[in-house]
Amino acid sequence: MSEILLSWSFSSKKQRSHLWYIIMLSIAIWLVIWGVLSKQYWMSIVIIILVWFALYIENNSDELINVVITNEWVRVYDSFYSFSNISNFAIIYENEHPILLRLKVAKKIWYVNIDIDINQYYAEKAREILLKFLKEDKKAELSVFEKILRILKI
Repeated sequence: MSEILLSWSFSSKKQRSHLWYIIMLSIAIWLVIWGVLSKQYWMSIVIIILVWFALYIENNSDELINVVITNEWVRVYDSFYSFSNISNFAIIYENEHPILLRLKVAKKIWYVNIDIDINQYYAEKAREILLKFLKEDKKAELSVFEKILRILKI
């Protein structure tokens, strides 16, 4: 029987201003026009699909994501990850403050990183619990690409 050891919720919505949307939409429109004018029609189509996909995901995602850690698995929203399928975990810091709990999950022939927003209190509790079941990757950090995405709030 699984015993709940820790649970918390976080908002999946990005805090973006109107200016952010105006700038990103302007860039997308400029890229589409440039693609048409330079006869790179596929680029324009890809940009339109990416913008549509991003807006679709943003408008259809749940506001709150629930995370539950038990003695057998971790549940993120509706997905369960057994400890036997998680190779390790890491707490990612930004300016000495924890921002992400990263789970490295085995998926058939490759690994997928599951990034979960976390604060100081839950980071300490989660580390204490997860160390009983998993190895910690203390060297994990955000890649340059991930840092850029966080700055751009994408």
